[in-house]
Amino acid sequence: MLRIPHSLVYTLALTGLFLCTSFTPASEAAVKSPSYYLSATADYNAKQPIYVTGHREPDADTVCSSIACAELLKAMNYQAEAVLPGKLNAETSYALKKFQVPVPKTMQTAAGKQFVLVDHSLYRQALDGMQKADVLAVLDHHALGDIKNPNPITYLIQPLGATCTIVYNEFQRQKLKITQPIAGLLLTGICSDTIGLKSPTTTDFDRQAVTKLAKLSKVKDYRAYTKELLDAGNIYDSLSAAELCHYDYKQYAAGSKTIGIAQIQSANAEQLDRLEARITSYMEQNLQGLGVDMYFMMLTNLDSFSTKLLCFGKDSLTTAQKAFTTQADTIILQNTVSRKKQIAPQLERALADK
Repeated sequence: MLRIPHSLVYTLALTGLFLCTSFTPASEAAVKSPSYYLSATADYNAKQPIYVTGHREPDADTVCSSIACAELLKAMNYQAEAVLPGKLNAETSYALKKFQVPVPKTMQTAAGKQFVLVDHSLYRQALDGMQKADVLAVLDHHALGDIKNPNPITYLIQPLGATCTIVYNEFQRQKLKITQPIAGLLLTGICSDTIGLKSPTTTDFDRQAVTKLAKLSKVKDYRAYTKELLDAGNIYDSLSAAELCHYDYKQYAAGSKTIGIAQIQSANAEQLDRLEARITSYMEQNLQGLGVDMYFMMLTNLDSFSTKLLCFGKDSLTTAQKAFTTQADTIILQNTVSRKKQIAPQLERALADK
């Protein structure tokens, strides 16, 4: 990935098209001045650290992949450090404590620094000031975004269930040892993002990674661990209405509109009903403060594997009706749990057609 000890061929999955790039091995004499970086040589400053960070409103996959990717870079003799773009959620805090990994420091602005980004490739989801930073590489499992530099960036985007799977594969490519704590974090990110390998985004690569990472992290049952994570993350009743509406929240540009999509997951239907009432009351008064044209909240029932989609903002309901081919005033989507695969693309297409 960085200074490559032997010839590798990277396959980059960009919107379904596989692009292959072959890199030349670096010599041992190149340790102080590597011949290949995660970006063009002119962009890399060896005297400064490489910061690794994920998207705003960080979830388990974004934080765990940041920490693991920083460890990967350090194992390859790069000065790297994971940083947080925002407050940890309860699920991630649980995982860091379980595997005894220190909480990374929080960074307020990216301007003037150099980064490897994980789990996102959109400026609107990135740390403030990212447009004035040097982005050396992006590792992600979402659709290709708009982050770029004047010089080429290494993009490693693959349609997998979690960015942690991509980072795990990079450890394997480089033949680097994964410690028990890092294995635990990688397992956490995959189990969280794929809901214990049940999400439709799950691939065989995710399943293979979980099998190996469970052994390395000494987690006996990944299904039981997934439940631990979900239970630890279910602190919704203790959150304010504003915090609920920003929980697991991402913004997207869709046609001429800006939309926000948040998601809350629970196996308790009564709890979801209570949260719906609070969210609806808040959003009817505070939509303008979010700075989006439309806001959608996914209330995902992990027992029935269905999602109720709440719609706020002018034309939001008609957009959702068009996106999901229904005339119902209440949008309930069966077998739907993934924002990345089952919600965001459909809404974006519906708005692009307007």
